[in-house]
Amino acid sequence: MSGKSRCAFRLDDITADMNWNHFNRICGIFDRYQVKPLLGIVPDCRDGHLHVEEADRGFWDRMRALQEKGYAMAQHGCTHVYETTDGGLLGLNPFSEFAGLPYEIQEEKIRRGKQILQKQGIYVTIFMAPGHTFDRNTLKALKKNGFTHITDGYSSRLYRRCGIIHIPSRQSEPGLEKGTDTVCLHINSMREEDFDRLERFLGAHGSETVDFRDLLEAPYLSRGAGIILEEKKNLWMRRIKKFVGTNQMLQEYLRKTADADRKSSMRKRIRGLPRLAWNILTGVRKK
Repeated sequence: MSGKSRCAFRLDDITADMNWNHFNRICGIFDRYQVKPLLGIVPDCRDGHLHVEEADRGFWDRMRALQEKGYAMAQHGCTHVYETTDGGLLGLNPFSEFAGLPYEIQEEKIRRGKQILQKQGIYVTIFMAPGHTFDRNTLKALKKNGFTHITDGYSSRLYRRCGIIHIPSRQSEPGLEKGTDTVCLHINSMREEDFDRLERFLGAHGSETVDFRDLLEAPYLSRGAGIILEEKKNLWMRRIKKFVGTNQMLQEYLRKTADADRKSSMRKRIRGLPRLAWNILTGVRKK
């Protein structure tokens, strides 16, 4: 399946006080295209950044109804409060609710979160780490508490690590990557163009888009040398793209060397690379 592109969707930060207008709208889009995403529910949300509206008293009823409808459910951390600056196994972000904490603390948080969900009739075997940050102790605690999958990984294939199956999640906006992928959407911060982009994507790529639950039955590999090398390569490419997109000096250079003639633009950029590299390096050193 690694040669075939297919994707599923996950919605992060599902809480009783989220942006309900956005949530209802995005569920309407998925329903029109008969796609069922994964909902990442925060069991005991204490992150003030996720408070958008007054809490809906019918929250759990609505989650149970969506669960019955075929939406997949995940435990999205426990409180969604970042406690460390550890980037975890993937190193995607310098903050975590779990990575870097002792096993006993992580295990208690995961167990307590799952108990909250179960009390409300939400049954989960999928974990969604806030900030995409987790470590080996997280995986160990997940396995002890009956979890089978985590919706994270930066390869093109599902793989098993420390007894937990990793379902790749490499994108934050609709798109197709090689192999299997999960598009991660944060509904609270979505803009008008994001909803339009999602609808266009689903209209154009319905055959490559699957329900998230379908991936739970997909074959997976052990995390061997091939998976390790591919994941490292993808993570480095992500860092490079992020650097290119956020470095002001580089962006200014690209603007100044832009030309309607692509060949002329390329020549300018190649000639200026040594000076650009020197300026970036000395600029980093000054910081």
